[in-house]
Amino acid sequence: IQVDSSQKSDKERIKELEAENARLKYEISFYDDFMKEMREIAKPNRAVKKAQTIAIERLG
Repeated sequence: IQVDSSQKSDKERIKELEAENARLKYEISFYDDFMKEMREIAKPNRAVKKAQTIAIERLG
């Protein structure tokens, strides 16, 4: 069995994966917060659109 000398130890690999995991968790929480903000911004717009639709229906 030939062992590649550049092969990383399990501990090194685990460290790298944990770092990657932490980075991805941070990214997910960032996008989660971003989506929450977008939803909040969209809420009043829906209310405005509904009011406009009702106003147009009343005119028609």
